[in-house]
Amino acid sequence: MSLRTAMAHRNLLYLLSLKELRTRYKKSVLGWAWSLFNPLSQMLIFSVIFIWFGVWAAILSFGVGKWIPTLGAWARIGLLAFFTFSVVIYAIKHGVHAPPAHQFKPTYTLFIALVPVLFFNSSRSILR
Repeated sequence: MSLRTAMAHRNLLYLLSLKELRTRYKKSVLGWAWSLFNPLSQMLIFSVIFIWFGVWAAILSFGVGKWIPTLGAWARIGLLAFFTFSVVIYAIKHGVHAPPAHQFKPTYTLFIALVPVLFFNSSRSILR
């Protein structure tokens, strides 16, 4: 949808969005506030967890600096095992099939999905 089309039908988009919010959160106690509170609470929780983990790792590095790279390696192995396990479970539930050839096109979403892979490979080559 182009921007011109969206602006021409902005009232329709507004009404459809309003209907979606009303039906989705009709029986919710918090209602529309939940659509804002849920991502904000997740962001806050993850921020606190990662800040405290970073502080803990910095304090630990003063005394036992050689264990930090080992901890990173174990974290990578754990994440790789978790993601492999989740992909296998997804494949078992939904099956494995090749997508049509016309779906292979570069998109912004694909780029964002590949950024962790690029960081993982580049950091692996730097640590060698």
